[in-house]
Amino acid sequence: MQSNLNMLPGLAGKVTYEEQNGRVLDYPMQDVVPLSNDFASIDILPVELLIEVFFQLRRGAGFNGDLVAASHVCQRWRDVAIRTPELWTQIKLDHVPSAAAFLERSQRLPVSLFLGVHPGDILPDVTYALQPHLDRVRSFAAECAATVDMLTFQAIFDRPVSLRKLSLYLAEDAVDTAIHVHRAIDSFPIVRQELFPDVHELTITNSPSIAINNFSRLAVLNLDGTLPAVGSILEALSTCPSLEKLNLVGSPLLDPDEDLTTVAHVVDLPRLESMYLRLDSADLNFAFLANFVLPDWCAVDIDMDLDEEDSFVGTPDVTCLRGLQRFEVAWGTKSELRIRGWKDPQAAVPTLKLNIMGVRKFATPLLLDWPVDVSGVRVLALDLGGHEPDELFDGLSRFPSLEALRVTRPAEFGLYFLCHSLQNVARVQLGDDDGDGQGVREAQLVLTHCPRLSSVDFGQFDWSPRLKEMVVPVVKHRRALAGPSFLLTLFDVRVRGEPEGESDCMYHARFGGGTHGDVVEWVTEEGA
Repeated sequence: MQSNLNMLPGLAGKVTYEEQNGRVLDYPMQDVVPLSNDFASIDILPVELLIEVFFQLRRGAGFNGDLVAASHVCQRWRDVAIRTPELWTQIKLDHVPSAAAFLERSQRLPVSLFLGVHPGDILPDVTYALQPHLDRVRSFAAECAATVDMLTFQAIFDRPVSLRKLSLYLAEDAVDTAIHVHRAIDSFPIVRQELFPDVHELTITNSPSIAINNFSRLAVLNLDGTLPAVGSILEALSTCPSLEKLNLVGSPLLDPDEDLTTVAHVVDLPRLESMYLRLDSADLNFAFLANFVLPDWCAVDIDMDLDEEDSFVGTPDVTCLRGLQRFEVAWGTKSELRIRGWKDPQAAVPTLKLNIMGVRKFATPLLLDWPVDVSGVRVLALDLGGHEPDELFDGLSRFPSLEALRVTRPAEFGLYFLCHSLQNVARVQLGDDDGDGQGVREAQLVLTHCPRLSSVDFGQFDWSPRLKEMVVPVVKHRRALAGPSFLLTLFDVRVRGEPEGESDCMYHARFGGGTHGDVVEWVTEEGA
């Protein structure tokens, strides 16, 4: 019998399932189990592939979970798993004996800890289990069911810990209690700097109070959900000079005594590389941003919802975004407006990205109202998406340094109005004033406000029979006052095929740049 037992493992993969069963049925049970494992296809996986399977199981389970179950499949799997310390570095503390086993199996590798129960339920046992391993803890995350948990979780650690990443989440149903506590005692400490002196990234979800003072090494701060009041956030940020990334998403508490139209704190963040804001309203976003001194390379990304009645009137000027050189405004859909600005005209990434959602149409001239200084912008691109907000071009008065204007996808009315504005026509007759908004309109004198404007591009719209008679006077007026270098370019102007079924064609034309301001180049592409 023994000789047969020694021979069977060598037959793995070479005999049928029925033959395997027939050969092992006569053996004692203690011999059958390892023999069955030897014949199983899962048992002949290379060690490297088996370890990769374990890593995939760990990723899917989050903490612990399926990895433990997989280590019980067979003795070989268990041996490989336990001898691979990298598999055991994500540790859930809720069950202290399991956590202790993970700590032992991870050997001397850095570990990440997760807590999902009341800290009081596992104290002091968890402190005792962690004590020999605190120098290896690099990440800690806690889901807190009550406000008190956000205060007491730190009792798990009996000495300073070299954490790099700390994440705290307060359950939604505990937020109301947290707000009540905040209003009762004004503020309470959440993160003790002396306990976590090396924190690099801090994430807090649903905290109406915050105290993160003097985190001199903090580089990444993420706050979302229910947030503290704007003033409290600014005060905390003023003590984090090394901050590189700031993400704020949620609803700040509204302090009735807080005046959002004035700058409460001047916060200088000389190392900040990116800031993402998505607060409740446009006013909150810009009121928050108005308090900062930012380096030129910092990318500011803002998402906001704006009702038709909302405007930026009364919002403080966002001085930290002064110096924009290139500016783009685009209507993507009827419910989204995208604005981008560059301090460095050659940079691929904009300094400012603004995404406004939840609007059907802007009835007010946005470029006139919003609180970012664009007096230094030299290039303005407007993608109108086939429609024009009322009095859009009046906003050009905000751009005294404008040298180049590029307008794409304009509707015929907007293009007609802009052409007359460029000619310094003060009043434009657009039809009977019967309530449809097409009556006599006052036009801002673009030349007066933009004396440096020397290049205008119109493109991606349908041909109008009166287009040429509109643009030629523009060129003549502009050249007479702005100089012979003025150039107006038409590109991708589509002429619909007539009769129906004929191919469309595209016109490209340049007006100006010559002695008399006539057409310098006119190109037609058939069958576009």
